Amino acid sequence: MQARLASGGQSRFLRKAACAAETFCLGTAPGQTDLLLRVTGPRPNGYLWPMLARFAPATMEVWIEQKKTGKIRYYRLAAPPAASSELHGLVDRQGFQR
Repeated sequence: MQARLASGGQSRFLRKAACAAETFCLGTAPGQTDLLLRVTGPRPNGYLWPMLARFAPATMEVWIEQKKTGKIRYYRLAAPPAASSELHGLVDRQGFQR
């Protein structure tokens, strides 16, 4: 998996940080978490579901590769409006077939 954060005209790749089991924590600085990623499943529909939660109010681009098949999924989380205090995540219910 790879993720990039874009803010203030700059773009930075996120680095893996220490995290809970089965979860990827990524951040722009040591000890900082900007994005959490977990792939769960297979779910009842037979798919593995990528779930992303972000903690930075910036545009994020995330690439996830399923090693077994080589399939790559790309997700773009747009930056929230400047006056907003909400940070939305994403759940892809058809991310990867098992």
